[in-house]
This record gives sequence, structure tokens and C-alpha cells, in this order.
Amino acid sequence: MRRSLIATVVVVAVAVATAVPLTVALTQRHAGPASGLSPSPSLSVTAQPSPLSPSPSATVTAQPSPLDSLNAYVTSESAGEAQAAKLDPSQDTWGDSNAAELSAPVPYDGGYVAVAAFGFDPNGQPVQVLSYAGGSWTVVATLAFPAEPGTIAHPDSLDLFGSTDDTVGISVGYATGSAPDFLIPFAGGGCARGPVVSDASGTWQYLPFVYGGQTPTTEILGGNPRFDGGTLISDNDCAASVPQDQRVTSTWTYDPSSGDFTATEQPGWPSNP
Repeated sequence: MRRSLIATVVVVAVAVATAVPLTVALTQRHAGPASGLSPSPSLSVTAQPSPLSPSPSATVTAQPSPLDSLNAYVTSESAGEAQAAKLDPSQDTWGDSNAAELSAPVPYDGGYVAVAAFGFDPNGQPVQVLSYAGGSWTVVATLAFPAEPGTIAHPDSLDLFGSTDDTVGISVGYATGSAPDFLIPFAGGGCARGPVVSDASGTWQYLPFVYGGQTPTTEILGGNPRFDGGTLISDNDCAASVPQDQRVTSTWTYDPSSGDFTATEQPGWPSNP
């Protein structure tokens, strides 16, 4: 006579203090010939990760700010330019070839843009327009020495204030419209001077200045150029000996059709040029 063995297993769930969920697998072993004892089912328990368990810590590397990364780039680039200048004896004329000037990063076209000028560049392109994205700066345009009729200029170097003890940076204004304009200050006696770099025409370049509506034009503006809000102004406050009736201040207006700046003169000087 064969016996039918019926195994009834009751599993009682036990609350686990650590709140770790358990997967319970019940496996019925097939019984062999009747032996008087029924084999008990095996119970396997698999621990699952708790939703309250801390996840492995993630390492987050902070990117440098646009200004910090710009300073680092200009410092490195300037050191390389200075090393190259040692191979050119003519650099003795221009003083410290390690000089560099830079602007602040400016929001533009969905990112940041800045301009850096170097005392020397072996490729004859001492001005760089830089764009910031992904934590680093990329050169998007390089410019040679600006045109200045009647002036003998070394083609691969700039006489920057960075060569002196003065701390002068490239200033930013919006004299041409919505695109930022960058004024690079040059060293020299008398009035300060410098070119304006802009993308107003759709290409990064120096903007020319027309005096009296006649040619030739120049890409270097004299007369202490500076931005006053959205306006570019200059004056002839270069010496105290200038007679009162000859003192003038010029307001420069950008003409999109010609791509030039033209001036309107007013008598007198600003109180704090």
C-alpha cells in the first residue's frame, strides 16, 4: 500500500529590526521511498538592499569659475610669450614682454567672452578673443597690431600698461549696441590711448575711428578713451597747458553701415576724466 505524503509548510514572517526586506524561496524536495520520515522543505533567505541604506558616496569635481580659469590661461600664455620674446633682441625696445592685460568675462551668445592682450606674440597676433564653455577658454579670434597711420609699430608686440607698475585692465562697454566692446589701454606719455575690439559687424575686429569725417582712419583712439555707460568718449586733457578755450570732449557714435566711429565735440573737459 502506498502512502501519500502531504507536507504542509507554514512560514511565519518575522519582522526584521533592521528593516531589510527578505526574499523567501520555498523548495519542495521530492521524497523517495517511504521511510517513515518526510523530508522537510528547504528555506532560502536572500537579503535585499534597504532603501534606507546609504548609497556609495559620489566624487564631484568642482569646475573653476570663468574668471579663475581665465586668469590661469592668461598667466600660462603670458609666460610662454615671454619665453619666446627672449629669442627676439628687438623686444628690449618694448620693455617687459611678460606684460598682459585682460578683461572680465562677459556673458555673450549663451556663454562668456573675454579679450586678452599680450606684450609679445611670436606669430604677430598679440590680441586674443576668448570664448568660455565646458570649464575652459577657447581662442575664437586673434588680432595683429591695430592700424595707426604715421606710427611705426612693432608688428608682434604691444606697449601695454602691464609693462608698468600701473594696474589697468581691458574695459568693457556697449557703445555699438548689444555686442560687448573691449577697450585695450596702451601705455605712453601724455593722453592714454587704445583700440576697441568688437563683434558688432559679425566678425571680431578693431573698429576704426574717423576724425572730422575724413580719411585716413585709425584703429587706435587717443585722448583718454573710456566708456561712460553705453557711450565711448575721449578728450584732449593731455597737459595742463592746454588753453581753456581749446579743451574739448568727444562723444563717439558707431555707424553700422560703415562700421566706423565718428565724433561729436563738446567744449570743456569732464571734471573726472
